[in-house]
Amino acid sequence: MPDSKSDSQWIILKADDLIYDSVHTLPAGFNKFIEYISRKQIKASLGIIGRSLETDVTAYFDALQEIHSSGLFEIWNHGYQHLLRGRKVRGEMFDEFQNTSSEYQYDNMLKTQQLAKTKLGITLRTFGAPGNAIDDNTVKAIEQIDEIKVWLFGKPSGKLVLYRYCDIEYPTLKPDYSKFVEHYTTQRDYLVLQVHPKEWSKEDFMEFEKIIDFLLTKDVAFITPYDFYLRR
Repeated sequence: MPDSKSDSQWIILKADDLIYDSVHTLPAGFNKFIEYISRKQIKASLGIIGRSLETDVTAYFDALQEIHSSGLFEIWNHGYQHLLRGRKVRGEMFDEFQNTSSEYQYDNMLKTQQLAKTKLGITLRTFGAPGNAIDDNTVKAIEQIDEIKVWLFGKPSGKLVLYRYCDIEYPTLKPDYSKFVEHYTTQRDYLVLQVHPKEWSKEDFMEFEKIIDFLLTKDVAFITPYDFYLRR
């Protein structure tokens, strides 16, 4: 598998919902995912929920720093609360980054940036909203944070926006090899593939591994979002 050819199709694995687990430090599904990516010597990105960094568990921070230092993973900003389907006083629905003020969205985005710096010594360079739920206020918020360079499934802005052209999970949370192969395209120079390993069963992991094995037969190179930005 090539890892630097400019004419290869770039594959960006977008693993959502990384959070602290009181039993395993990292959720068991993430531990299995990280071990698999490391064994295959490919690359992936991990979306961390900011509030998880408010713990004082040193083992959590050590694990994240080790993952970051491996060079195979990018940890990115997946919001602070991971709030979806909230309801306002008058019954109106909202998400952390949709149907909320730009000030609220900026504060939540910034909290995660600051926690990553304070607890991990890491500057997060990529953002992706929980549930990919965003609005025009998200544009206003993200434009105020210069250190974020990449926006996964975002809106046109001053950031490098990486769009969604293909999926691994059909439906969300359920990897499906047959459907992935059916929808896989070589017509894009990159594919951002969203996954939720925290929620996967043994069978789900088997489907995912079949998908990776399929991709490894193609002219592809796995890369992290920020490394992709640096190559542009």
